[in-house]
Amino acid sequence: MVVLRAIAKYNEDGFDIQHQDVAMAQADPDGERDALMHASPAMSPPVSPVAPTSLRAQQAGHRHRSKGKWYHEFAGQMSKLFSPKWRRTVTLMWIIWGAMALAYTMFNVWLPAVLESRQTGPDAIRSGLWDLVLYALAGCPGSVIGAWMIQTKLGRRRSLAICTIATAVSVFAFVGVRAGMALTVSSMFISLTGTAMYAVLYGMTPETFGTEIRGTACGTSAALSRLTGVIAPVTAGILLTMSQTLPLLSVAVIYVFTAFCSLLLPPDRKSDGGPVTMPH
Repeated sequence: MVVLRAIAKYNEDGFDIQHQDVAMAQADPDGERDALMHASPAMSPPVSPVAPTSLRAQQAGHRHRSKGKWYHEFAGQMSKLFSPKWRRTVTLMWIIWGAMALAYTMFNVWLPAVLESRQTGPDAIRSGLWDLVLYALAGCPGSVIGAWMIQTKLGRRRSLAICTIATAVSVFAFVGVRAGMALTVSSMFISLTGTAMYAVLYGMTPETFGTEIRGTACGTSAALSRLTGVIAPVTAGILLTMSQTLPLLSVAVIYVFTAFCSLLLPPDRKSDGGPVTMPH
């Protein structure tokens, strides 16, 4: 009864079945069941093509009010993100998600071409593809490392900063080498630290926000990361026309900036593996 009444109230319709009707139906199942089945609940009838104009206008107005209600609910939920309690945290998380996706995509989209260009000899393509396989395999332990780090005394934000700085250092090393084992090892470290970095980010983001804004904050953060991920290949291509190392250096600088933003997040209240609530 409570659920049906709530549905009717949400749809702005009437509901004429009471608890007494259900109790009477239990006492006299046959008679009351027939009465209830033949009862006509005060629900709005569907609009037919020949329905009166006033009825069609009334239901059109109801649909318009529903759309307006959705907009006001959405605007109200978005306004919570910019309340004094959450403004700083939401802004920093948006920057972290957007910058991290920009740098990560800029590096990965041009990595095959960079690996191939730094190989020599007739097996340059084969060697470049083999480096890509090792790059992918090196990232497998990264998620486990990231999950372990956030359970230590480092906490969430310091774990994210450490992984991001480690990724930036690996990118700087990748820029400095040209071929051979050093190129392969540096790319593997980028994959390892980058995967750990994202594991920490995915794990800490829902815990950073309160339940009243968690869905909206996480959704908008992910949306910004998709947007910067779309922009990343174009940005990397423009930088590549200037210099082959400029996109990689830009990636490293963006990672350093992201690590700095992560340190500006409110500190964890707890870092022993329990639920974490951040003051704002």
